[in-house]
Amino acid sequence: MKALIDCDILPYELGAVLDETVSIRKVLESTDKKIEEILNRSGSSSYVGFLTESRTNFRIGEATVAPYKGHRSSEKPYHWNNIRDHILENYHIEVAVGCEADDLIGDECLKDIGNTIICSRDKDMDTIPGWHYRWKCGERQPEKRYYVNDFEARYFFYYQMLVGDQADNIKGIIGVGDKKAKKMLEECDSEEEMLQVVKGAYINVYGGGSNEEIYYELPDKTRIWKRPTEIMREMADLLWIGVDRSYLRRFDA
Repeated sequence: MKALIDCDILPYELGAVLDETVSIRKVLESTDKKIEEILNRSGSSSYVGFLTESRTNFRIGEATVAPYKGHRSSEKPYHWNNIRDHILENYHIEVAVGCEADDLIGDECLKDIGNTIICSRDKDMDTIPGWHYRWKCGERQPEKRYYVNDFEARYFFYYQMLVGDQADNIKGIIGVGDKKAKKMLEECDSEEEMLQVVKGAYINVYGGGSNEEIYYELPDKTRIWKRPTEIMREMADLLWIGVDRSYLRRFDA
């Protein structure tokens, strides 16, 4: 089994507990130990790690309803650069330019679903079918190794289209939370049915039942005009994981 490791998480996770009072040597040893632990606990004999060149991420320019990850603090942990540089210099790493590490991981997994395992704590990865491993992080986030089938992956994608993704500041549909989204999708047996439910919800909530253009204002008072289905397409672009975007053509209609 080959581990596809989301290394974007590690400088933040380790940096949050290894502050300026901890020596660089200890920080780097802890980083090595964490990666070794991920490999062992996921049952992997090989790996590829992935990092994002964040400034080039296309989602930053794509987001108009709300700034992508715009609610996050720009301040990074004290050892963030030390951890990231160590990973880049000492491990087999692919750097995502123009997209995110998640996109590269998703495409790599789909090339060989049976023999790869996605190693991440990012729940967004559940939109990718295949083996997954989440390492423990505190009592509320237990260790988990599990399989996501094709339907479960598509279901979670459409679920996120409804509820959005708070972690990345993706809004989804106003007023739709976990329970309501699950209720809306509970009788869907196919991707097409889920698409129609989501499309109808965007038109009803954003357009009041109409797919005519509406406008909303950016912080600088600039007005953006879009149809509800164009807002839906924006959310799909932000939520979809993968360099191959051909699946999203169904949101153009």
